[in-house]
Amino acid sequence: MSTPAISGLVAAATALSVVLAGCDSGKDASAASGGTTSAAPVAATSSAAAVSSSASDGPNATIASYIKDHKITEQQVHRTDNGEPKVDLPKPDGWKSSGDDNPPWAYDSIIYTGPVDPKDYAPSVIALLSKLTGDVDAKALMATAPGEIENLPGFTPSGPGSETTVRDYPAYRIAGTWVSDGKTKFVAQQTVIFPSNGATYVLQLNSDGSADQTPIIQAATDAVAQQVKITP
Repeated sequence: MSTPAISGLVAAATALSVVLAGCDSGKDASAASGGTTSAAPVAATSSAAAVSSSASDGPNATIASYIKDHKITEQQVHRTDNGEPKVDLPKPDGWKSSGDDNPPWAYDSIIYTGPVDPKDYAPSVIALLSKLTGDVDAKALMATAPGEIENLPGFTPSGPGSETTVRDYPAYRIAGTWVSDGKTKFVAQQTVIFPSNGATYVLQLNSDGSADQTPIIQAATDAVAQQVKITP
């Protein structure tokens, strides 16, 4: 995989990893940033960390703030965890699994394999899965879903966010552009909430790339929403 692809995947994952923010998530993100410096430019990972902080601390309520305010216990879920729900990401034409380059704090991810301008990085779709235990009001939680993206620096929505469904589970979709390191990027996020094993699970599907790659990212976002498999 080319360095721009790895750099983009790490930057995107770090910037959005705090959407499901808990002690474990924060620790993993920090460790991953340090562990991937050789593959990705330091500027990319450190900038993404700064973005994650500003997004988390912005004016809009977020899932992270809901978890904190309601003293919810949050556990990050990985693909290798036994007894947990399974999520299988599709691989649309021109996309592949990130394989060993999947960030350790991400559940799974896919990356675009088509031609990419040298000044850009390859678009990616990153899945984050979190298990919440405690007194979770799913509707109130979903109401905070767009906050993290809305808090991104210079965020401009491409249209109104909307409630929808993914695999018959309630979901929220939001997309638009934001500014990082002086560059305009496009992000699309789908938040899915579903029950399993007496807990509430939050799945977030984060699509990211440069603004010039918007059609590619939108097509992949649609494909993932339609084809992702969720086994509670």
